[in-house]
Amino acid sequence: MSINHSLFIKYGLNHNPTEQEIEQWASLVEVLIRSGIGKEVAGERAAEQVFPDFNTMVYASEADTIEALLAAARNRGNQQRGR
Repeated sequence: MSINHSLFIKYGLNHNPTEQEIEQWASLVEVLIRSGIGKEVAGERAAEQVFPDFNTMVYASEADTIEALLAAARNRGNQQRGR
């Protein structure tokens, strides 16, 4: 499953996040985690700030953990830079 789709499902979005949104979300999550906020809370707070349509939909799916989403976002960024 792609990071776009995983974020789409986890945060109940109406759109697939853009590359810029994914990078903003991942960066903000990491900042929040370093400040002492728990990973899941950090992911949710970042999603509220980055995605204008946060939590507007409910999808029946098992959501990924924040660690898995961050790893996918980092990996995607590394692949894009290598092009």
